[in-house]
Amino acid sequence: MMKKLLILFALTWTIGVNTSASTIDFEGINEFTLAAEDYGLAGDHGGYYTSGNGLFFGYHETTPYDYWGGFAASNRTVIGGDDTFHQYTSMPGTDHTVGAGGTYAIGYDDWATGVGSLINFAEIQDVKGAWFTNLAWTYEYMDEYYDEDDFYRLVVTAFDENMESIGSRSINLTGVTDWQHYNMNFEDVYALGITMSTSDDWTPYYFCMDDISTVPEPSVIVLTATSLAMFISIRRKKR
Repeated sequence: MMKKLLILFALTWTIGVNTSASTIDFEGINEFTLAAEDYGLAGDHGGYYTSGNGLFFGYHETTPYDYWGGFAASNRTVIGGDDTFHQYTSMPGTDHTVGAGGTYAIGYDDWATGVGSLINFAEIQDVKGAWFTNLAWTYEYMDEYYDEDDFYRLVVTAFDENMESIGSRSINLTGVTDWQHYNMNFEDVYALGITMSTSDDWTPYYFCMDDISTVPEPSVIVLTATSLAMFISIRRKKR
């Protein structure tokens, strides 16, 4: 009886640990530390930065022109003097949580990856959802030039280990001025690619992203449970 209880406890404990959700909130970035009202580009730190279980790619070219793509991180709450074209501040001026000074990701369409702004995960994940809003520059353009037929959307595509698409979601950011949560519910995800779709090609192709919620791949849990069941079966047969 005691052995059965120990096996049941081991099975329950393993499932409990592996099903715990995690959130990429950008408050801890391994490659750089932001000062107050600051930003950092992935392209200035070896082409990526890491936060939680996510790897966020980007580039930064300085010649013959200064431009960047992929991901940046920002904690700006107001548009600063060096915020060229207002490209480093979200529309609400902070992250999606209550209060000022939180860090969020800024994405710009990354042509270099072929799949847009690219996020890799440290292990296969289920991606439940995330918070999105417009960058100040993007919203300002829409506010001035869009008419009622224009639109600005993100297309979030999930990829498996072979970088084959396993699904996509459309996120409408037309006229959005505050953080909105969007459910994605992708399963067994290796990477996400985020591209932009718009009726006006002059629209600044940016977005802001925060608090990505993920859960480790269920197959890991099933494998653990199956292995325990096989062990029990083998023990019984030997007896």
